[in-house]
Amino acid sequence: MPSILIPTLLLAACGRALTQVEALPAFSTKDIEADVPPELRGTGVRRVRAVEINLGLFSGPVPKTTRLNFFPNVTLDVVWTSTEEVQRPSGIVWSGTVIGFPLSQATLAISSRNVTGNISRGDGWIYQIRTAPDGRWWVREIDQKEFPRDAAPVVPERK
Repeated sequence: MPSILIPTLLLAACGRALTQVEALPAFSTKDIEADVPPELRGTGVRRVRAVEINLGLFSGPVPKTTRLNFFPNVTLDVVWTSTEEVQRPSGIVWSGTVIGFPLSQATLAISSRNVTGNISRGDGWIYQIRTAPDGRWWVREIDQKEFPRDAAPVVPERK
């Protein structure tokens, strides 16, 4: 049995490595000095950073995989499964999943230079892309465990 398992695992690992090699990073890695807009802070927000986005990745044929390098220790490879052109404002919405996270969802909306993205790994961590009113792009990391817990259900009084 191990003689079959090891080659299968190696093949799966090599396939993942090849997928990662094909993906180009979407964000710059340089540090951009900027004050974080207050609206990007809030409950559950762990980190925020200003980025430059490689819009060229999203302007031609749809790439199979895009590497979203949110933070130095958080890089998510997203496989795009569908795109849809939208009107008012004119743009495109991309949908997909994150490699290695079976419960993940990824949505990216691009209209001109306005970019909005929500990427949920399905494990309580959400990564977002936002365009500020001044045109600067921001990414942020949100820990859903920090959200307020649901209150106990209210039971109506019976008369």
